[in-house]
Amino acid sequence: MQHAVRLSVVIVLFFSSLHSSAQSGKITGKVYDSQTGAVLSSATVQLIETKQSVSSDLNGSFSFSRLGNKEYSIVVNYVSYKTKTVTGIFIKDGGVTSVDILLEKNSANLNEVVVKSKKTSKESASSLIVLQKNRASISDGISAEIIRKTPDRSASDVLKRVSGATIQEDKFAVIRGLSDRYNNALLNGGTLPSSESDRKAFAFDIFSANLLDNIVIAKTATPDLPGEFGGGIIMVNTKSLPDQNFQTLSIGSAYNSLTTFKDKITYAGGHSDMLSDKDVTVPIPDKLNFPKNFAGQEELAKNFKNNWGLSTGKFSPNLNFQYTIGKNFQRNQQDFAGFILSATYSHTNSFFTINRRVFENLSTNPDDPSYKSSDFTNSIYSSRVLAGALANFGIKIDRNNIISFKNIYNVNNDDRLIRREGQRDINPFDNTSILIRQNARVFSGNRFFSSQLEGQHFFPEDKVKLNWLAFYSNIKRTNPSRNDTYTYSDNSKSYVAQLGDGANDNDAGTIKTIDTDENIKGFQLDVSLPINISESFTNTIKAGSGYQIRQRTFNSRRLGFAPSTNFNYEIQNSPLDSLFAEEHMGANGFRLIDKTAPFDKYDGQTTNLSSFVMIDSRISKILRLIWGTRVESFNMKLNSVKNDYTTPLHYDSYISSFLPSVNAVISITDKQNVRLSYSQTVNRPEFREIAPFLFYDYSTGFTVSGNDTLKTAHITNYDVRYEIYPGKGQVFSVSGFYKKFRDPIENVYQENAVNPNLNYQNSPDATNIGIEAEIRLTLGSLVKNKGQFFNNLTIMANYAYINSKVVIPYSEERKVERRLQGQSPYIINTGILYTDEKNGFGWSAFANKSGARIFYGGNNYFPDLWENGRTTVDLQLYKTFFKKKLDVRLTAKDIFSPQLSFFEDKNNNKKLDIDKDNIVQANTFGKIFSINLTYKL
Repeated sequence: MQHAVRLSVVIVLFFSSLHSSAQSGKITGKVYDSQTGAVLSSATVQLIETKQSVSSDLNGSFSFSRLGNKEYSIVVNYVSYKTKTVTGIFIKDGGVTSVDILLEKNSANLNEVVVKSKKTSKESASSLIVLQKNRASISDGISAEIIRKTPDRSASDVLKRVSGATIQEDKFAVIRGLSDRYNNALLNGGTLPSSESDRKAFAFDIFSANLLDNIVIAKTATPDLPGEFGGGIIMVNTKSLPDQNFQTLSIGSAYNSLTTFKDKITYAGGHSDMLSDKDVTVPIPDKLNFPKNFAGQEELAKNFKNNWGLSTGKFSPNLNFQYTIGKNFQRNQQDFAGFILSATYSHTNSFFTINRRVFENLSTNPDDPSYKSSDFTNSIYSSRVLAGALANFGIKIDRNNIISFKNIYNVNNDDRLIRREGQRDINPFDNTSILIRQNARVFSGNRFFSSQLEGQHFFPEDKVKLNWLAFYSNIKRTNPSRNDTYTYSDNSKSYVAQLGDGANDNDAGTIKTIDTDENIKGFQLDVSLPINISESFTNTIKAGSGYQIRQRTFNSRRLGFAPSTNFNYEIQNSPLDSLFAEEHMGANGFRLIDKTAPFDKYDGQTTNLSSFVMIDSRISKILRLIWGTRVESFNMKLNSVKNDYTTPLHYDSYISSFLPSVNAVISITDKQNVRLSYSQTVNRPEFREIAPFLFYDYSTGFTVSGNDTLKTAHITNYDVRYEIYPGKGQVFSVSGFYKKFRDPIENVYQENAVNPNLNYQNSPDATNIGIEAEIRLTLGSLVKNKGQFFNNLTIMANYAYINSKVVIPYSEERKVERRLQGQSPYIINTGILYTDEKNGFGWSAFANKSGARIFYGGNNYFPDLWENGRTTVDLQLYKTFFKKKLDVRLTAKDIFSPQLSFFEDKNNNKKLDIDKDNIVQANTFGKIFSINLTYKL
């Protein structure tokens, strides 16, 4: 943390020279078509008081700067539209006032509209409603304004506020009940790589909520969006270029009821450098050159340092820091260029326990008794560091050409000590068992970098728009771990080290490393051209193409200490801090062995060539059709070795997908829409799901492997939505959807496996049907004789009910109908926000709840493993001081912190019955109370 503070001081001192404390006032805005929501380029906007005129740019934007603290008026003209005058625009304290303009089509009866001062704010609010009302697809999202009013610290926290979305394991998105592998993720329009070595998913907890401009989830397909998704496309957009100069400095701390100032256990040694020069005196040879004889392995073991001991201490409070600067440059009093730079740092400590059980005699008949064969308690001590930097630049060459350069870099490290104590090999008949004590040191490190270069161009003579995007993303993930195991000996009446071949996951002295390096690079371009048949029948044709290459290199290594030739078994009685001491290495002690298998590494590459044609047709004022098709030619290659240790695996799959879609928008009134949608989408296998690599998850006890026979899943989607936009940022909508799957991919127990091994399989055809409802309402619009209190109070709620079905043929005689893996039957999000902008005060309360879902699908020997639903409640209170320069926020997260349970549904009623079902795992969490201070420099 000291390094972060020093860095922040340097940054503040350096950039303060760029910041002018005495800024002039500014008016900004956009010009829209009031009916269609389309931006109007080249509209003439005049500031009456100064006679200055400007033209709106390709995004409809305009601005006036160097204005004093007084009232202004503007006049807007555009060919074939009514002239609009807006008065009563106030500039205060050199700030920025935003006024978006809605122009109406011209008519013989009225050629000019005048908006008086009291309606200026209403004008701005209406434009936001027009944008929502005129979206091409069915989508939901959350803006930076709402994000600021929530207690959310990361993008994953923000996502769970969106209708139909939940978060699994605090970082993976589940949309419309479909697991993370059925969702796609974009950052500023560029595809994100998978952040996990062992699943098709992106961990959204690596993005700080403070860096987000908005998050939008597209739930229906349009031809200009990627065709690979089932639940939704999650579009994360970072903050755009500023309208004015600013600097903010934020610092905060948090108290966790289970950790802060309480005892912790940690480990000495290299942490992330478990196989670096901190651990060995000479480099460890690679697999090919590793000693094959005992003498060489004994000598190599002597070069390994003893850093297996554990230490104790106290958990410190959580800390977070952020510094952001924005700079706006002007040319001829118009926006010309700008940048936003931001640095973030957070250090979070957590502690939670997992009670883990393994049951035998797992008959699917609920009347057949089960008994525990293992019963453990995992105590997990975690220290997590999240650091990031954002650098966004933009230049407006002229009003028709804009270039943007957006970059983000994140470091996400999670250092864990997992202590396991309990029983294994429990005999229910004589009540005997083996007592066990294990320690696992697990480090997870992610280094994520993303860069996008974007161009927007407008050719006013032909009204043609050209957009292009070049993007590159890279993620490096390292996951070193060390395990040790002691078992209780009846002979010695003490715990002794469990020795084996040194590379078994449950032996003492195992060392594993997993390194993943993945990158995505690509380019996409599209052109839009209006073709108007008549005044009541207008069309915009948009066509484009893109090319994307994704590459992954994966390497895993398994080392361990094994007894040597004349091993002295008295060493087994040594405590952990001396078990692997230098004097215990050699002929009478340990040798170092390499159990890395040929299938412990793989490399893969995908290429995707896409093209699309989309036509946006407006047929009269009532009907709008967005229709077209997308074609994706996808090739996937992977090289490894099969699980038989000898047969090479050269996977090479090519599939060309024709993906049509139609979205219809029926405008019943200016504030009501009915939307209908049909589309075809796909869901492809992931590198990890094909690769034969065997991975043992220490926390769950499961072994996961790939399946090179997986097929691409095909999904047919039908959607309908009714939506009302009453005004003032309010919305009410009801949606229904139906999805038909062919060959859905699921993570299930391996077919006919008698051990809890997981792999990926295509299930038979499946269906997913559901309804969603959302409401965002200002109470002042409902209450008669309303006061300011009700005008400041907003309620938000969304609900989703989902039902999926897949029939699994376990045998000719036995077929089981169940839900899709990861699908919750219902999702509830509620919130209430109070915002008093005048006095700089507000508070909010949010609750989130989802129903039980299948965590892993079962087989003939194991029933489905279920994750029980859990309710979270978050609170926030904020107040500004010193003329709103200082913002103080108090937050309480997960204030009830209910237990998270995983269970085997013995009576098959799809819910947890404590007296009948097997509770396999129960996780406990702490309450978090935080304070955060943000100062505008």
